Amino acid sequence: MILATVPRVLSPGDRVALPVTVFAQKKEISEVNVTATGNEMISFTQAAGSVRFTEPGDKDLELLFNTAQQPGKAVINVRAEGGGESASYDMEVQVRTPNPPERRAETSTASPGEK
Repeated sequence: MILATVPRVLSPGDRVALPVTVFAQKKEISEVNVTATGNEMISFTQAAGSVRFTEPGDKDLELLFNTAQQPGKAVINVRAEGGGESASYDMEVQVRTPNPPERRAETSTASPGEK
């Protein structure tokens, strides 16, 4: 079993560490390989890693990615395989600008001869 955690919202151009917890529940599982993929909104700089187990338990690792420069929906899939077992975890997160566009308007009346 695996559990990946991503922030609720990302901004365009963010560099993000994706923590992944791997749970080995059988003695036969000694090494687990973890890989991640994403849609066009995600570019992984470190998309794979592995953890070793000497006994059942859990271990953490981090994968790294960048978000696209435009807003949209990022889809991430994390997959773990080891000891004849496999698990996957899917996530969706919005990539949006941190601040809405700001607009200012002013209305006034100019008398004849004023600038």
